[in-house]
Amino acid sequence: MSIIPPPFLSLQPISGSFPFQAKFIPIQGNMRVVLGSQVDPQHRSRRAAPTNGYFAPIPSSTTGAAIVPLSLDSRHAEAWISNNMLYIRDLGTGYGTFVNGARLEGPYALKRGDILKLGVEIPRNANTPPYIADEELKPILARISFSGVSN
Repeated sequence: MSIIPPPFLSLQPISGSFPFQAKFIPIQGNMRVVLGSQVDPQHRSRRAAPTNGYFAPIPSSTTGAAIVPLSLDSRHAEAWISNNMLYIRDLGTGYGTFVNGARLEGPYALKRGDILKLGVEIPRNANTPPYIADEELKPILARISFSGVSN
């Protein structure tokens, strides 16, 4: 008897992204996977892992303090499977969710090779406090792949 693995979503970081470990997220049944920051005052026990949609803080290059992208919400987007296709949608964030440069206005059926952007790059200017690290100003940028669905 062979065991069939569940469908999964893969997020591979690309150039220009806030640094993160590649993700291989299983999506089973009617499950909806939340993509967002590990940092959430209401869920202090939340931990990022390669198999979930949370993005971990990294040490700041300027202060050493733990930082996350300023434009990434704790509940930024969600992914799910419907009719054997993988979908994503923004969860009403201020900075938005983008696929291939287009801001999502509703559910979007992902395709292999799509580029996902959670948040936006925030330009540094004269009003940016010096303790804000360059990494904090970057969005999450990832190349999409998946298995177990037909998109």
